[in-house]
Amino acid sequence: MNRTPQSLVLDTVVRMVVPMRREFGWSLDVMAFMRDAAYARQVIAKALESQEKRLRDYGAFVDQQMRDVLASVVTPAVPAPVTKAQARLADHRRLAVRRLIDLVGPVGESVAIRIERAPDAAALAQATVQAQQLVTALRGAQAGRDYLVAVTPAKVADSSFTGELA
Repeated sequence: MNRTPQSLVLDTVVRMVVPMRREFGWSLDVMAFMRDAAYARQVIAKALESQEKRLRDYGAFVDQQMRDVLASVVTPAVPAPVTKAQARLADHRRLAVRRLIDLVGPVGESVAIRIERAPDAAALAQATVQAQQLVTALRGAQAGRDYLVAVTPAKVADSSFTGELA
């Protein structure tokens, strides 16, 4: 039977109740131990000071289990705030990819990937021109011009766009 670290800790803390009362006169509150980290640290520190090996072992085991649990909890990194220019660039990427796939289907996937991976406005402009050339080759000159007009930065209100599209 596999037991969770929490159940192992709970079981061990229950086993600590009597030795803690005998040696230190403490009435160990198991539920408070499980809820309150400061109380748990205090109990563990006291158990590690014990003259009784069994109580020291219990304290060391619980301490290690709690450290392992804390080490396994990874706090997510807070992403950097997105600027308006970055948001507009992302909107432009989405629009350009959506229009491209609508016009040429899966044939445009490699160019769509280039558009999605464009790190800045200049790279995005170059990838958009490649997309326009693909649309022109597959759907005609008018469709290529319509694509370029539809995905120009003015359509997505991207005033930070600096690359030439045509």
